Amino acid sequence: MSNQKDQEVQMSVNEVNRGNGFSPSTSRTAFDHNTGPVVSSATVSTLPRNRKKTSIVWKEFINIPKDKNPDGRQRAKCKACGNIYLADSSINGTGSLRRHLKSCLKRKNNDVAQMLVAGGDGNVALKTKRIDADVVRDMITALIVRHELPLVFVEYEEFRALISYLKPQFSPISRNTQMADILKLHTRESKRIKDFLSSFNGRMSLTTDLWTSVTTDSYISLTCHYIDTEWVLHKKLLKFCIMPPPHTGANICEIASNMLLDWGIEKKLFSITLDNAGANLCFIEHLKKSLVLKKALLCSGEFFHNRCCAHISNLIVQDGLKCIDESVHFVRSSVAYVKASQARKVKFLECCKQLDIPSQKGLHGDVSTRWNSTYHMLDSAIVYQTAFQQLELVDKNFKVCPSNEDWKKIEHLCSFLKPFNDITELLSGSKYPTANLYFHNVWKIHLSLLKTINQGEDYVKKMAQEMKKKFDKYWDSYSIILAIAVVFDPRYKLIFVSTTL
Repeated sequence: MSNQKDQEVQMSVNEVNRGNGFSPSTSRTAFDHNTGPVVSSATVSTLPRNRKKTSIVWKEFINIPKDKNPDGRQRAKCKACGNIYLADSSINGTGSLRRHLKSCLKRKNNDVAQMLVAGGDGNVALKTKRIDADVVRDMITALIVRHELPLVFVEYEEFRALISYLKPQFSPISRNTQMADILKLHTRESKRIKDFLSSFNGRMSLTTDLWTSVTTDSYISLTCHYIDTEWVLHKKLLKFCIMPPPHTGANICEIASNMLLDWGIEKKLFSITLDNAGANLCFIEHLKKSLVLKKALLCSGEFFHNRCCAHISNLIVQDGLKCIDESVHFVRSSVAYVKASQARKVKFLECCKQLDIPSQKGLHGDVSTRWNSTYHMLDSAIVYQTAFQQLELVDKNFKVCPSNEDWKKIEHLCSFLKPFNDITELLSGSKYPTANLYFHNVWKIHLSLLKTINQGEDYVKKMAQEMKKKFDKYWDSYSIILAIAVVFDPRYKLIFVSTTL
């Protein structure tokens, strides 16, 4: 009778196991006459359980359920770098996840020991940072563009040896590949700037200029200036390209209009600053009429055109230099004589050494198209006045040395030209606003001219008179917007403008 009961109980347990997904062969039970059926440890271990993942690796990984994977296997994704690994605990375990945490470069290392690896010779060294080949090529491109290096730079044997030493897996590139990388950089940066300008809600000011290279190729540039929401001045070179002939106002206007259309800033313009050239005056008239028809300018373009103050200053001084004193020709000839050959330079340096004159400043030649180069030539020559006199004694071929009277004239002339040079450099700045500096410095120029005309030496007075004629011509056509910039300055307001006018 008891055996029959044992069999009935065993059959009941088997039925329960089948309902739970276990076969009778894998579950072993025993029967206690006092307490009933007893499930063995083997049966307990096969029961389904949803245990909490306690491994520390799960703090650094995201669990990907089986139903989201095509093969139905469980995976885990690294939170730092995004790599995915198999993470089925019953098959793979967490060993692969632990190994990845030790080598993950994007994971922050809190333990110094994680940064150390054992070398093959038993020494311990720091892990090397993973080098991305694309980042290296971008850095090389930026280096070549910023420092105007030749494209063949990437084919230099020493450069390739350096890159190979830093990253042996890096494939060397040719000059053609480097050119393609530069074009990609240009396209990427152009798109970035264009996207920003399209979203910019303020007004912009432009400057454009023509330039001729030593190979007689003509170029045109277009630069955009604007102030952002943080009141920081920015400058962007939008275009620098070859300017095909003829260089007429209509042709310049057509090219500039296409530039503005390409960048989408036609209706965001405030003003444009140009040199005082005849072609530019024609160009600005055409461009202004076109933009007014599109209703793109404020106040019908009344404040659109501004003449370059630094260029006007150059024209004013150039007229004065036409009446230059003979002493300046002596200095120019002396500088040209010393710089004509290496032997003369060495002899001149010996004279400086004998007289204990520092030679770091050096001599500067002048250029006919830049008046301030004449000032720099005279200013640098004054330092070596006694050296030129010593050179005249030791070199019989040097016969154009200025006399003491000539040097006195040069000193007076430099004192007269120095304010013009300082103002030109100040108004030529590109990293700070200059509109608010216009009236103050023009006023100083006017006072300097009047003082020299009334009290200056005869050889300087003639220069000042010619410069005053040119000054009056441009003063009659100054832009009223430059006066408004002074009015906005709380230190002056209308008092300074009314007094100056």
